[in-house]
Amino acid sequence: MKTSPPDSRSPSTTNRGGRKISLSPITRSSGPLSIQVVVNQGRVVNAQVIGGLFRGYELIMVGRDPFDATYLTEKICGICSTAHAMVSSLMLEELYFTEVPPNGWIIRNLMLGAEFLQNHLRHFYFLELPDYLQGPTCFPFINPGGRDYRFSPKVNERLLNHYYEAVKASLLAHELLALFGAKVPHAHGLVPGGATVEPRADLINKFGAVLAQIRHFIDTCLLPDTELLAETYADYFQIGQGPGNFLSYGGFSRGKEEYQIPAGVILGGEWQPLDLDKITESVEYSWFRKQPAKRVTDLEAVKQPESNKPGAYTWVIAPRYAGQVM
Repeated sequence: MKTSPPDSRSPSTTNRGGRKISLSPITRSSGPLSIQVVVNQGRVVNAQVIGGLFRGYELIMVGRDPFDATYLTEKICGICSTAHAMVSSLMLEELYFTEVPPNGWIIRNLMLGAEFLQNHLRHFYFLELPDYLQGPTCFPFINPGGRDYRFSPKVNERLLNHYYEAVKASLLAHELLALFGAKVPHAHGLVPGGATVEPRADLINKFGAVLAQIRHFIDTCLLPDTELLAETYADYFQIGQGPGNFLSYGGFSRGKEEYQIPAGVILGGEWQPLDLDKITESVEYSWFRKQPAKRVTDLEAVKQPESNKPGAYTWVIAPRYAGQVM
């Protein structure tokens, strides 16, 4: 953690006064992410979440063959690349009125599900759990600097062992995805119209066998460890609470607008159907040229960078649903 006087270039900092605290980089969340807060008399009076990396995928895609989208947008992330391939494929299928056969949906859902498993395993064990453990002097436990360790030495050791076992479980999840996607990350098996690999018996049998190993780890380690962490740090649920609004686009499709996990919105504690027309993006504090609020699918909404924009401090764009944070 670095502390410094208020930045004279930031009006929000100098006007409010106080001490500026910078946390950079937030490595386990996102390498290019930083956080700056201004504290005055023990209270946070200003906060900025700064995304320091310009990605530019919207500009990269302009003028390209539409079918490049599936492979290029995957490069946004090495953890959730299949999700971007799925979204691009769905977009192209809508544009070209393409029907996906049942086996195509099944294989795509198997690939996406494998990625979900890998995401959850890595998020819990690699990105979150190290903050709560007193570990050995090796990465990621070097000088953790924590002050609120509540697990007994015996439980702490057990969770450490599960951390290392999660490395193998996460690898197995990637092996599942590679069975139909050829490689991970940035798989090549999920394409508009379905998948590139047919559901052969040998692949399905291997998928089931590897999945059984992952499920055993989830049942015996991940779920009990999650419950233990939640019970031990129950008071943390009252720290940094969000707005309580939630949005789902629907997950694991079985056909056009048919989802295993339904789409919907919880806004102000009330459920309502998802309305894509209510989604907007704000660039007020982002290094992008300011434009009228539009649907994010409009071609005119392709963001043009403006790195010297007054008042901007991040490359992150703020999405809203009906004007609300979700």
